[in-house]
Amino acid sequence: MNRVWMFDFDGTLVDSLQVYHQVHREFGKRCGIPLFEEQSQFLDLYESNFYEALERKGYTREHWTSHAPLLYALLKDKVPHLSLFPQIKTVLEQLIRNEPVYVITSNLSSVVQSLLKSHGISGVKAILGVDQEASKVKKIESVISGHPDMRPLYVGDTVGDMIEGDKAGALTVGVSWGWHGRDRLEKAGPAFVIGEPMELLSL
Repeated sequence: MNRVWMFDFDGTLVDSLQVYHQVHREFGKRCGIPLFEEQSQFLDLYESNFYEALERKGYTREHWTSHAPLLYALLKDKVPHLSLFPQIKTVLEQLIRNEPVYVITSNLSSVVQSLLKSHGISGVKAILGVDQEASKVKKIESVISGHPDMRPLYVGDTVGDMIEGDKAGALTVGVSWGWHGRDRLEKAGPAFVIGEPMELLSL
């Protein structure tokens, strides 16, 4: 059966943890959201959907949205200069030649598009960012519904990715090089956990 690929962005395709933590820490200081000071606090928010985790901490979607332009401005200066993880470009290009590939992310679609373009990657079917829909479950479901005869795989690096991918009906693939690491990912029960990008080609 042919596969349809859905990739998370941060921590899966790009090495972004240090930059993202720094940006969110600065953002939190300016906006009075004291949840990002320690990296461990920041990573804990990705045990589920990031925006839902914030709401459970008392920060409503409206509160977040009102400050979002500042966060996006901080990110846009940093993200286009991030590095892809080793082997990612080779693997993506090989997959894109033969199967549909999507990026499903909590980041901005335009930020992801800019970075992929800067690395010479084209042919992704669509980039579904937070500007289109905050719920990864809904975005994954929409891709699956468009490819009913294909084997859906969602590739991510956090526990939240695994939970949302599974809930949407995808086979989840945890990548050990990302934000949460192998031990944390395995507790979420993904279909696969891999240690390097080239392993994706044999799933």
